[in-house]
Amino acid sequence: MTFSTFIKIIFRKYFRFFVILFICIIIAVVGYLYSGRVSYKNPDTVMNAEAKALVDKVDKLAYLPQDETPTVAKVSNPALLKDQTFFADAKTGDVVLIYSNARKAILYDPVANKIVNISTINVGGVKSSTPTITDIKDKPTAPTDSSGQTQF
Repeated sequence: MTFSTFIKIIFRKYFRFFVILFICIIIAVVGYLYSGRVSYKNPDTVMNAEAKALVDKVDKLAYLPQDETPTVAKVSNPALLKDQTFFADAKTGDVVLIYSNARKAILYDPVANKIVNISTINVGGVKSSTPTITDIKDKPTAPTDSSGQTQF
């Protein structure tokens, strides 16, 4: 029996085994390479983790409200926002943190790791209750809101 006939006999006998082994190795390699690129996590969980990391970065640069989770938005087209003074220096990729309860908006540049702008905001039709001089002359009482409660 020569070496070549020995190889042929083994190849015929164990052909299925080698095919299955080869397929398993290919599946393992593809799975290993693919697993690092795809996340099977809940998108909301991923977004919350990214927002938390962003808030932690901004918190090192400025005092942020601790009792509230901000709404996070990215600037995608600053040309549409140029007429608003808050976004005058905004660039594509900048992030806006909006704190509704604290009435604060923060424009943050993650590339430069700098706060571009901080502003107070009016949320949902809340009217300013700051009295004017004529209001004080006409009504000597303290200013009130729409429900009639006194504002100080």
